[in-house]
Formats: sequence, structure tokens, C-alpha cells
Amino acid sequence: MKSVINWFEIPVADMDRAIKFYESVMQVALRREKRAEAALAICPHEDPA
Repeated sequence: MKSVINWFEIPVADMDRAIKFYESVMQVALRREKRAEAALAICPHEDPA
């Protein structure tokens, strides 16, 4: 089993600050996305086969 977590959300007041923090803690580059209802930062993942 490679990945267990499918989806989670962490509300933040300062997206840039949160991204910098989580990239540092998890040692990954998060992908930013802007949707009509929210700004998102997505963890790296592999698409299912």
C-alpha cells in the first residue's frame, strides 16, 4: 500500500505562509491551484493506474 490518505483539508488564513510551512515540514513541493470557491495547495501524488 503506497498511499493511505486520499483527501484532507486544512483551512488557513495565509495561504503563502501555510504553503511555505508545509513544504518545509514535509520536504515536498506543493502544487497551487485556484478554483472559483477556493485556493488549494496539492501534495505530489501518482495518478492511479
